[in-house]
Amino acid sequence: MPAQRCEADHQDPWEKGGRTDIKSAVLNCLIHHTARHCGLFQAVKIPGSRPMVLLPPELDPEQKLRINTYFMTPAEGLEAEALAEETTVKWRAGLLDVEIAQP
Repeated sequence: MPAQRCEADHQDPWEKGGRTDIKSAVLNCLIHHTARHCGLFQAVKIPGSRPMVLLPPELDPEQKLRINTYFMTPAEGLEAEALAEETTVKWRAGLLDVEIAQP
């Protein structure tokens, strides 16, 4: 989604004492911003990596980390999917410090 059509979503909610700086924020379209806060998916924070998400188990029984590739070129999408797959393997092996953001 083009940035001008997005909203800043704080991964560390300010109402729970989180910081409201750029390091703890991502851009989401209105629908995905609302969906995250309603608990329809979980944002995953990984130091040094782009934000990823976990879908609910009923939508994704494998519980893979995912990246939205909708607005990417095919080459960018393939690269992002490879990164998400590699990151999922490292996460499951306990090799990554990941944090599931609260809705």
